[in-house]
Amino acid sequence: MLTFIERASVIGVRNNYVMDEMFEEALIYAKDCDGIRKLSPNKKCWRYGDDPTNTFPPFFGVPVSLKESLLYKGRISYVGHVYPINEIPTEET
Repeated sequence: MLTFIERASVIGVRNNYVMDEMFEEALIYAKDCDGIRKLSPNKKCWRYGDDPTNTFPPFFGVPVSLKESLLYKGRISYVGHVYPINEIPTEET
């Protein structure tokens, strides 16, 4: 995962793909997911047609980069608009 973070920080910043880096949060989330996987050794990754009660959700623990079209609690989000400048949302949408 550190390789992906390195590439995202170098290429993303240079090409203006990344507006707000949340790499620390991604690492914490990944470690939490690893812990959950260890506590549930009989669960497997979900595939189409599998019983959802005995599987992990699709992409469980996989960090993603989202386009800034959502509001993130505690993060400045412009949602593609110039306004509201530097307003930090109190809830996620």
